[in-house]
Amino acid sequence: MSIEISDFGKDHWSLMAYVGTLCQDAPDKTGVIDKRRIRSNPATHPIHVASLLGAGRSWSPEYGTQLHGYRKEDGSIDETRHLDAHDDWDCLDDLEEAGLIEIISEVNGFIQFTVYGLDVLGQLTIHKADGGKFIDFSPKPMGASAAKK
Repeated sequence: MSIEISDFGKDHWSLMAYVGTLCQDAPDKTGVIDKRRIRSNPATHPIHVASLLGAGRSWSPEYGTQLHGYRKEDGSIDETRHLDAHDDWDCLDDLEEAGLIEIISEVNGFIQFTVYGLDVLGQLTIHKADGGKFIDFSPKPMGASAAKK
């Protein structure tokens, strides 16, 4: 299931910020995911949790992805904006589908940003620097000349 970029919430944007640090710190700009640092649902992504099971990792539906609009301004929660089984690997797939990153190897966790993704990452960085939260970030549309890949 693909999620539209307009529906990305705090889980997508915080993961993108994490991936940004990985890619920016890598000499060839290819980041490597540390599987211990991201949410992995063993039912949907068993290969990613096999080495972590001894560390007491488990999954609960409450760990699922919060989409944009999950937490409302009045403090209430819209449960229809929560995906119980959707983990960070699914979020990475969504980021790739939106043209923000390229997954070089899911098994090894190798990822790179696209030109479009770097633009959105810059917007996200400015948003956070201005005191914004991941939950209320919405990227501005790209111009027609911007390439997605």
